[in-house]
Parts: sequence; C-alpha cells; structure tokens
Amino acid sequence: VEVAIFVRVQSVADSFCDKTHFVKMHARGRCKEITFYVMDLVWASLRDVVEEVCKNVTRFPSTKIQIARQTLKSIEALHELGYIHRDIKPANFAVGLPPNDNVIYLLEFGIAKTYRESAGAHRIARESVAFMGTVRYASASALKRQEQSRRDDLEAWLYMMIQV
Repeated sequence: VEVAIFVRVQSVADSFCDKTHFVKMHARGRCKEITFYVMDLVWASLRDVVEEVCKNVTRFPSTKIQIARQTLKSIEALHELGYIHRDIKPANFAVGLPPNDNVIYLLEFGIAKTYRESAGAHRIARESVAFMGTVRYASASALKRQEQSRRDDLEAWLYMMIQV
C-alpha cells in the first residue's frame, strides 16, 4: 500500500490534490528480504518537535494553528487520493529540512487502505475487523473493531491535536 500511495501522489495532476505534504519518492528496490525506499529527507517527527523544540508552544498559539492546519490538509490530500491512513499520530508527521522547514509531511502509510472500489464507490464496511492504529489516538470505531473511514482519521487527528 505504501508504494501505491507514493506512486499515486507522483502520478496525479497537481490540480487533483495538494502534494505539498507528501515526501517525494525517488527510487525503490529490494535487496534479498529488505525492501527500501529513497525519499526526500525530513528533519524530525512532529512528536519530537513537540517534545523537544516546542516545550513552550503554549506561548505561541500561531504555531499550534499552523500544525493543525498543515496536518489536517495532509490528511485531506490523502483522502482525496482515495486512502485512509488509520494511524494518525504525531510520530507519523515530520517537519522538512530547509528550505522546506515550514512544511509538515504525512508519513508511514503501512496500514493505510483505500476506501473506494475501483469504480469510485465507497467500499462496503465489514462487520468486524482487526484493530489498526495506535490506541492512544484511535477513534471510538477503531477501538470497537469497526471498519475505519475518513471520519476515523479526523477523530484521531483531533485526539492528536489535543495532545499537541
């Protein structure tokens, strides 16, 4: 799924979705049992930034607003591509390196899933599914082992922003 998302991001027109919050994949390969990706380098995860750099972020509400705006836009762009993330948390966002050090990137699509059929219709929800995500940020539906949707990504985002 992760490779499919990177390929989709790079193949769609800029007018289709905002690609700003996705790192660019330059190459991928496999060496014996190890799959690797060569992507743009990022600085630190949002978790690290909040814990180390922004200990006094309460004094800077504009920083919190920028974090909220950019992380929400990145989730929206992923949804426009037809995927749900299913593990929204600070560790899955990263701040770019200069000259993109004012950009927050969405990472880690390992458990992402399409929410549409190939014809574009929404997938029919399964009655019971395995838990996916991180308990601390999981939506009520995910904790009840119900099929996740875009709404669950947004609920997880809200829990993440409460912490930030």
